Amino acid sequence: MVAIPTRPRAQGYGASIGDDWFRVSPSPEIPLRYYNRDSLAERQDGRGSPEENVLDLGYAFSRSNLTGGEGLDWYPRQTGEIRSELDQIRFWDSADLEISRPDAGRPYTVQLVPATATFLTPATAPLDMGASRDRAYLISGTNVLRYNNFDDTTAEDTDNIGTTLIQVAVGADNSVAVLDNTGDIWFKGTQTENYLRVYNSAADSVMLNALAIWLVKGRIIAYCNDSTTASDGVMLEIAPVITGTPATPTAGTHTYTVIDTFNCVMNDCVDAGHAIIAAFSDGSLRSYVPESDNAGVAPLLSVRARVTMPGRERPYSLGWNLGKLLVLTLDTDQDHARLYTAEVLDVRFDYVVGGLQLVRTWENSGETAPAYTKNMVATRDEVLFWIAEDIAENNLWRYDLVTQGLFRDRKDERSAALGSVIFDDVLAFIQGANLVTTVATFKTSGYLITPNITFGLNTPINWTAFVIEAAELGPAGVEIAFYRSSDPESILDPNHGGWVLINTVSDLAQSGVEQTKINVTSNTQALMVKLNGPSNGLSTPVLTRFAMRGMPKHRDWIAEVPISISDMVYAPGRMPLRIPGWGDQVHNTLLAKEGASTVLTVLDPPITIRGIVDKIIEPTETVGTRGSQGRVLVVVFRGTRVGVGSEGGSEQGITGLGIGQLGVATIGIDT
Repeated sequence: MVAIPTRPRAQGYGASIGDDWFRVSPSPEIPLRYYNRDSLAERQDGRGSPEENVLDLGYAFSRSNLTGGEGLDWYPRQTGEIRSELDQIRFWDSADLEISRPDAGRPYTVQLVPATATFLTPATAPLDMGASRDRAYLISGTNVLRYNNFDDTTAEDTDNIGTTLIQVAVGADNSVAVLDNTGDIWFKGTQTENYLRVYNSAADSVMLNALAIWLVKGRIIAYCNDSTTASDGVMLEIAPVITGTPATPTAGTHTYTVIDTFNCVMNDCVDAGHAIIAAFSDGSLRSYVPESDNAGVAPLLSVRARVTMPGRERPYSLGWNLGKLLVLTLDTDQDHARLYTAEVLDVRFDYVVGGLQLVRTWENSGETAPAYTKNMVATRDEVLFWIAEDIAENNLWRYDLVTQGLFRDRKDERSAALGSVIFDDVLAFIQGANLVTTVATFKTSGYLITPNITFGLNTPINWTAFVIEAAELGPAGVEIAFYRSSDPESILDPNHGGWVLINTVSDLAQSGVEQTKINVTSNTQALMVKLNGPSNGLSTPVLTRFAMRGMPKHRDWIAEVPISISDMVYAPGRMPLRIPGWGDQVHNTLLAKEGASTVLTVLDPPITIRGIVDKIIEPTETVGTRGSQGRVLVVVFRGTRVGVGSEGGSEQGITGLGIGQLGVATIGIDT
């Protein structure tokens, strides 16, 4: 039976590791040391911007580019989730801020979006608008108004069709088709021509009224149905008459051909490179391809392929730019809108829609289908579209075709925006009875919210410093307010009660000045920047960078304990005793503990650490024959401090190392 050291200190023991006691032998050259260190190993943080590389200074979250788009709720994402290299330039939510990529050669900044104002209120409420390369066309009552810029409200030209118009389709070459409320279609191929009726629903068909039109690949596509049953949908192709040099479509006698029939509603149609893609209320996306040219006659379309959206999805709006197809869908209850991206794949020349990827869902959306005058607009490398995020709010969104980032461009709580165009370097759209355009002033406020930031740690973090870098400050009312929140729900609402103001930057002297904080500790932190401009909208603050730094609150305690591995055994007030083989036994036992999860208790100075035996170090400067007098071995223990050891406390029931194996009860001490 091995005796239990009832008085470890008096018996010469200074530390226990697990159930074994050892003699501590510190010296000026090899002292007993306690200190703490970051719980994580030293690292070079290569996840994102070099601005975030803060080795030995905790972690940093820094953003000077946000073109990856919205929708990132946690950063970094949890293990097992789909990770994206674009997470370093993404955020959670924004509104009324310009987040788009800058023109080549210009630095990236964030500022308020241009304000909008009523450009024109016609006598009759406008219903739709379209644009070519150099003209914009607005329909109002029976008139088609043509504009060469949005500097003057007086139209360059006005054509009176004589019947109420409900939709317009414009080609890049200024060919224009309009649809009237009787189901007839009118067309002109050039600006100098008069409009000619090219489809007469009463004379050209058997009770087929045109309900929507598109001008794609130089031809008119019309969706018609049986006016008596409002069913039995028909897709008509109205082929153009090509004359002149260069060849130009004219308002001559057109012919129409039935291309497809269906028992559902045709919602939209878009020119998608080699094919025309149409969306239908039965959930299908169908492709149509022009047949080979035949003796100079414009080739007719033929049905090539069909795919069906997943589940309850019904496509209702399409956009196309730079080889990417955008598909907006509604579920069958029309309460959730979703955006997908896709490609038109050449499958043996059938050009089928494939590679569908869900981008975003708008729950409880106020969208309805069909919406023939609520269109997507393509720019050089973006696609813009309006979404009724709920019944009261119609907001403009942008999709970046380069970064695949999506973000809300502007909030607008008025009625739905129709007939949107980008023309004359401005965004124009119809709201209610007005034609609205962006203007030279700015919106007065906007915000951006980051994801909840954890640095990938499951431990409290001391958030120590925050910084904003900005430009164009100085005018009265121009400022950037910087907020933080430790409530993960705060990111859902910019007005959430969890947001705490860090500081407000209103002068260039305040830009780049780090705001240090104390006692800001939480497992997660989200940031929000609010850009505020003057009430007259004449200027905007410019955000160039914002950042935050934090250090994990949990830091490991390190104990470096020199343990005697000499054959000589010492105890206070006793003569030394030499036990041959004792040093070997202690040495081997300590080596066996390397990597073990256990408890270290040191009596003087007192400390108890739960953790692991990190490593065993035998000082090279004292290397000698094992077991020789005066040799020590350093045990490096790493873990969490849980209390201070004391005699008669945690030491109870712990025996001296290897004593029974040597045939001596307490190695002659206190016997």
